[in-house]
Amino acid sequence: MIPRLLVTQVGESVKPWYGRAGNATDTARCIREHTSIDKEACEVFIALLLDIRYRVLGWQEISRGSLAATLVHPREVFKAACVMNAACVIVAHNHPSGNPTPSAEDFAVSERLAKAGNILGIELLDHIVVCEHAHASAMRREGT
Repeated sequence: MIPRLLVTQVGESVKPWYGRAGNATDTARCIREHTSIDKEACEVFIALLLDIRYRVLGWQEISRGSLAATLVHPREVFKAACVMNAACVIVAHNHPSGNPTPSAEDFAVSERLAKAGNILGIELLDHIVVCEHAHASAMRREGT
């Protein structure tokens, strides 16, 4: 017999955030208010899950890496988005170096996630790099 699987969401009880993640500044503020990734000593990659009006449904830590890199797979990014019926996602990660300039690898991850999101019908709105003492850097895709 094949086991029946039930997929459910489990959320933590936290302070609600009623803002929208419509631009990089608002998104970076949300990330800093609700996570501590800008203070981490290693790279941490997260996904913000948004509804059709860009309201944040929740966030999920996708991966933790080393001082200069972390592995990101589209399956992990979009798993929670599918369960939460998210319309779109914004991904973010930190640069422990304090330099928010996106790397070539950051742009490649963005492109791969955008392609996967298009297949699933869950748009990747943005990829943001946050650092503790620097303004966030956004990698908004062309045409968005």
